[in-house]
Amino acid sequence: MSWRSRWTRVLLAGLVWPAAGWGAGVEPPDISPYLIDHAEETALALSAGPRHVTAEATVLLFTPDGYETEREGSNGFVCLVERSWTNATEWSNFLDPAIRVPICYNREAAETILPVYLEKAKLAMAGHPAEEIQRALDAGFRAGRFRAPEGTAMSYMISAGQYLGGPAGAFRPHVMLYSPYSTDDDWGDNRMPTDFPLLLMEVGGPHAVVVIPVPDRASREAELQGAGDAPSEESHPAETVARELTRAIDYFDLEAFADSFSDDVTMFYPIASLAQRVDGREALARIQGQVFDTLEAQLREAGTTEPPYFGLEPQDLKVQTLGEDAAVVTWHVDRGTHLGRRTAVVRQLGGSWRIVSYHASNVDY
Repeated sequence: MSWRSRWTRVLLAGLVWPAAGWGAGVEPPDISPYLIDHAEETALALSAGPRHVTAEATVLLFTPDGYETEREGSNGFVCLVERSWTNATEWSNFLDPAIRVPICYNREAAETILPVYLEKAKLAMAGHPAEEIQRALDAGFRAGRFRAPEGTAMSYMISAGQYLGGPAGAFRPHVMLYSPYSTDDDWGDNRMPTDFPLLLMEVGGPHAVVVIPVPDRASREAELQGAGDAPSEESHPAETVARELTRAIDYFDLEAFADSFSDDVTMFYPIASLAQRVDGREALARIQGQVFDTLEAQLREAGTTEPPYFGLEPQDLKVQTLGEDAAVVTWHVDRGTHLGRRTAVVRQLGGSWRIVSYHASNVDY
């Protein structure tokens, strides 16, 4: 059975409906606050996981009739943007239309965890209260229509565009592991805020959820897939490096900035006080840290406190390959008062692409 026919059957036939008489007379809620533009939703769904995963994943989109298959995949992963119904039914934000949860399930999670979410969404869309929804889910588990994962079940949630509602808000990139019947003791009884694994929902139940935070820079690659900013699937890895470097500068992300360069990089800065060549990543990171600190203080005085600070975007980006493991990338950056000109020599080193030489110059308009 194809992915399309499989998910269409799930969506049209439903999974577990309440017994007759439940929720009699309930009115379906207004679904419009939960809807977003399909192109935006697709980009958001694809930003949930690493590009090499999402490139071959099935994509589901939310519509007034429920979730529908936008694209069939081939690797077993399923990506979508969940709404507030992904939360525990007893949580106060179970019906918050502002919540957006981009997530990519692996095959086992798509077969065990996702059907429960789709059922919650369908019942909520039909107007059933949270208590009835929970009873329907419990009945589904007892009847064997839902089950605990038997193999490795996980999902990616690394999108910079996620909003989980208060108090988590945008939260941070993380991976979810589904560990049936886990309790807090199994994971060390960690509590928020923490950088350690945290048992979040369904404690002791068949779908117990463990959150494992990952470095913030994990969302960089996924964010590049957003509408208007994503390189094509055929783009050269050197293009991704250039875009990630530009974003690191715009967000004052020193770790991501330094990670773009090789150990022996050479660079020319576009400012007179740093006219001489800078040699080596360590020296470059030290200088750039000072630059970020100075700019941040200036922006704070001007009332700008949140990134992106300049709205930088590579323009007219061009990649010229030099064999299989090297390329020259050139692009422009419009700063309003002047045009930034950038040239980077990028090489594949130890399996990763890094900038080995970088030249920046500015021309006033």
